[in-house]
Amino acid sequence: MKVNINDMVRVRLTPIGIKILKEEEERLEKLGCTKYNRFSINEEGYGIFQLYEIFEYFGKYFKFGLNVKDSPIEFNFEIMEY
Repeated sequence: MKVNINDMVRVRLTPIGIKILKEEEERLEKLGCTKYNRFSINEEGYGIFQLYEIFEYFGKYFKFGLNVKDSPIEFNFEIMEY
């Protein structure tokens, strides 16, 4: 299976990930960006992102030996079918 950086993925955010996205949303609002289609997370903590967005928003929080309790997302995620 090939995966593209633009593929849509469904991930479950941890409380850390939700906090990171809220901070990012506040930062974007200060810059005057609108909320159109931004960070739609359901009540179970799942959201759909392009794969590159996972890297963009959460990449700096990943490190070798990271434990899931310290991760912004759960380690398993689903690549969305077209």
